[in-house]
Amino acid sequence: KILFFGDVYGRVWRKALLKELPNLQESYNPDFIVVNVDNITSWRGGVESHVKLLSDSWVDICTWWDHIFDNFDSIKTYLCHPESNLLRPSNFDQNIQEPIEGSGYKVFEKNGKKLLVIHLLWQIFINHKVSNPFHHIDEILKKQETRNKT
Repeated sequence: KILFFGDVYGRVWRKALLKELPNLQESYNPDFIVVNVDNITSWRGGVESHVKLLSDSWVDICTWWDHIFDNFDSIKTYLCHPESNLLRPSNFDQNIQEPIEGSGYKVFEKNGKKLLVIHLLWQIFINHKVSNPFHHIDEILKKQETRNKT
């Protein structure tokens, strides 16, 4: 079971989610909890302390879109940390713009279960260049398939 929360928006939603997570955890007993943190801090990308606050509660995986660049200096160290549960969009076009550290997909393991999370952006209404998500996911799945065979 997976609980997914899209776009936690500002202080009010952040506090409400943190307040309700223990109840949701008890009621649904999810295997994984995923939260999009794109607007978690004052409706502008997350800062490290807010993302860690979620990670220190029940949240297993955090994703973000392009708004994270509003507070990128605050989050980039956490994004690159090997233990980080924050995924950047994997289809940012690294050839066109400055490379973004961190991972765009990852296999998360918890209680003997594995979940491959691939974070992709669509190509419209985004202020950054991204590659075609359909082509990109095919590449990732081929890599994962190769890894699973070895």
